[in-house]
Amino acid sequence: MVPVDLLGKVVDHERIDVIAAERGVPVLSDAAESLGASRSGRPSASFGVAAAVSFNGNKIMTTSGGGALLTDDGEVPFDPHKKEDS
Repeated sequence: MVPVDLLGKVVDHERIDVIAAERGVPVLSDAAESLGASRSGRPSASFGVAAAVSFNGNKIMTTSGGGALLTDDGEVPFDPHKKEDS
């Protein structure tokens, strides 16, 4: 499941995490447009098993391109390098 925080507004990750856990689905948060924002005292990129951020020129923090996958879990339940057809 990929909840997307837009324009600095952090979605209700607590509720999303409950729904995802009930279904056994990992949550990858898209925090590309919410760096610096927080919800309930937690930074936007701290929700889910990992968070994706973008450094494209139109984002909050730029390096003219690229991005990052952030996690504090050494064993995320998916391979970020593997592309799967859906």
